[in-house]
Amino acid sequence: MSITGFSQTGQIIFKIEDANQIPLIDKDLKSTKLKIKSTDAKLTNTFGKYNLTEFRQLYPSSKRKELLKYYILETDRYKELQKELKEKFSDKFSKIYEFKEPKTLYIPNDYGYCIINGCDSLRNVGLTYLELIHAPQAWEITQGNPNVIIGMIDNHVLVDHEDLAGKIYKVYDENLRSSFPLNPDHGTLVAGILAANTNNNKGISSIGFNCRIAKTSINKNDLLLMAQEGIKVINISQDWGPANEADSLLLAELTDDYKVTVVASAGNTNSTKYTYPASYENVISVTSVGHEFTCGTTCNGRQFNWKDCHKKYLNIPENAIFTHTHNDKVDICAPGYNILTTCNPATYINGLKEPSGQIYSVEDGTSFASPIIAGVCALMYSINPGLSPREVKIILQKTAANIYAIPENAEYIGLLGTGRVDAYQAVKEAGTIWLTGTQYSKIISAGYGLNLNNVTISKNSNVLLKARKVVEISGTFEVPAGSTFEIKIDPLAVTI
Repeated sequence: MSITGFSQTGQIIFKIEDANQIPLIDKDLKSTKLKIKSTDAKLTNTFGKYNLTEFRQLYPSSKRKELLKYYILETDRYKELQKELKEKFSDKFSKIYEFKEPKTLYIPNDYGYCIINGCDSLRNVGLTYLELIHAPQAWEITQGNPNVIIGMIDNHVLVDHEDLAGKIYKVYDENLRSSFPLNPDHGTLVAGILAANTNNNKGISSIGFNCRIAKTSINKNDLLLMAQEGIKVINISQDWGPANEADSLLLAELTDDYKVTVVASAGNTNSTKYTYPASYENVISVTSVGHEFTCGTTCNGRQFNWKDCHKKYLNIPENAIFTHTHNDKVDICAPGYNILTTCNPATYINGLKEPSGQIYSVEDGTSFASPIIAGVCALMYSINPGLSPREVKIILQKTAANIYAIPENAEYIGLLGTGRVDAYQAVKEAGTIWLTGTQYSKIISAGYGLNLNNVTISKNSNVLLKARKVVEISGTFEVPAGSTFEIKIDPLAVTI
């Protein structure tokens, strides 16, 4: 029998309720190894099987008696010792679990850059929407894959914008700004949210990070060309007018035949009106919530943009016009008020009568909530390319944060989908594989982690497990003679 993996040093935390059960420490002066003795001979023998290098109180400075009962122990083969303590000595030690080293979340160097450098002179709005959806935690798992392309159908995109340069994989038809007399730069705004250059010391961070963009303007047939070239996510921040069979069949072909996840904005109507394509069955419909202020906050006499609240303004008469579409076709929410993104310096924004000259602006609309969801989908595909559109939708909805308990959302129960997107939980779920039963010779790879429960390796089988972050084993686990079992933590693993 050959078993490889998890032999590195680690730490275990456990609680000792009875002070008489606290082991005694005898350090070997000739080495770093500790000898731990207990009044229980079996426990002393158990400790003696491991190379113990540290044993101490977890929080010795605490004034609370309960915290002083916690101890931390460091050893090699720590998972084996943790398992043995749980199985044999749970009467002496409670709350036995692995210690996780605190780690700074990955923050790109352009995260909040526009606030620091004053790029957005009109409003002091940063990237709190990325914090609300736990983007930094999701980026700890994956920062996206340049080969995962997010398609979009929209107006002009300024492809040489400093934060979009090099991120446009392909333009399928003309990209002339003059072709769109109304709101010509909407596409530039959407593109920045999808996949602006991130960690480049300028501009903004985007949820899609390393993913890239394919763009078309008005030709819906180009969406089929995108699908035929392997594009897996398409964002539609548009209103296609009343429902019709042709559009419905187009979207069915994209999702059913080409396995494309289509995400669309639910609309800005302040009503339950259906907007298409968002309200077609094959599409993930997205509406807005706030992201800046904690519920209850008043700023300059106003209550606005509260986290996870559907209304933008809550205490002024005009609040009705600042609420986006909500209906029973909505699948999920994302921040959609005061979203900082890329823009064309020729854009007329915020009521200005002349071009602003700015290249970043703050925008409202489900047009900007939808690309947040599309970007999360791209991260999910980056670690699990085999996901189906149905699986993507289920994971997004299953992992969404419940926002219906917020009093200000009470009138929208059932009209905001399953809640607000959680990028971290969605990506984690997308990259997790659960295994049980007999496993034969194979390589199993997971974009996040593997969870094994009551697993047996078949006789004369060779099993290799790879995961980006974690492999957890619970229940029974058997490897018969003649079989091999190996675990590797691979930061580039994808689910296969």
